[in-house]
Amino acid sequence: IETSRLLEDVSFEGFTMQALSKRLGLAKGTLYLYFDTRETLYLALLDQKVQTWAQRFRQTIRARVTSDESWARAYYDSVLSDPLFLQLVLRADLSIVPNVPIAALIAHKRLWAEAMNWVGESTRLALMISQPKALEAVLATGFLLIGCGNQQQADIYSHDNLPVDVKEIMSLFSPEKHFVSNVCRILAGI
Repeated sequence: IETSRLLEDVSFEGFTMQALSKRLGLAKGTLYLYFDTRETLYLALLDQKVQTWAQRFRQTIRARVTSDESWARAYYDSVLSDPLFLQLVLRADLSIVPNVPIAALIAHKRLWAEAMNWVGESTRLALMISQPKALEAVLATGFLLIGCGNQQQADIYSHDNLPVDVKEIMSLFSPEKHFVSNVCRILAGI
């Protein structure tokens, strides 16, 4: 929890093990007993967040998914409900995973596969498709979300007081709109 709060306060670039240890009232060396690097800590946080996301998404699927579009919106909303989760996912393969010990990488990939299988099973039941197709939908949607997630983070002007015509132009590039419509296309193709 403190790691999440510190990341919210100082961002990934400003995060240090020293700052976290100070915030926790621990010696920095104590943190290093559990995490070899800050990337190992990030990976542990990502693993925690992917499990939380998978549980939340599965509950949402059971409660409100009645169509491909509602499934796509539920996927999008569930990921964006925790901005730190999306930030960790966006950084995972480029800066986190390459900098962790192989044992941590293996454990992470196994946990990720397990979570995707859980979500795939819930997707299978909700959309009434086969397990392989459900897993394909979950994974393809995840890759699409990474692209939309980059756009979501870049959309810094969405809340400013902009002229109506500019807002209309910007709405054409809405990551959510494009995400949902493309996920529906993916699901139709599966």
